[in-house]
Amino acid sequence: MEKRQCQRTQYHCRLMINHPELGEQQGVCQDISDSGLFVCLDCDTRLPVGSTLALQVVTGLPHGPQRMTRVVRSDAAGLGLQFIA
Repeated sequence: MEKRQCQRTQYHCRLMINHPELGEQQGVCQDISDSGLFVCLDCDTRLPVGSTLALQVVTGLPHGPQRMTRVVRSDAAGLGLQFIA
């Protein structure tokens, strides 16, 4: 059963995630919506649902803005992240 309330749009860009236990890791955005996104990672990185991490779009510019997210799905393909304030 579909639980999403926001429409997803396929969108591919490089992202940097930062988590206290994982450190920094690059991934690729697969899709995005008003409430969150799915990040594909090169390695099998699983985090407990509810974990928070910082997310930054890799633009080539130093120190771009970060957005805080919460893990809502974690599997071998990557992480489903919800935007939080």
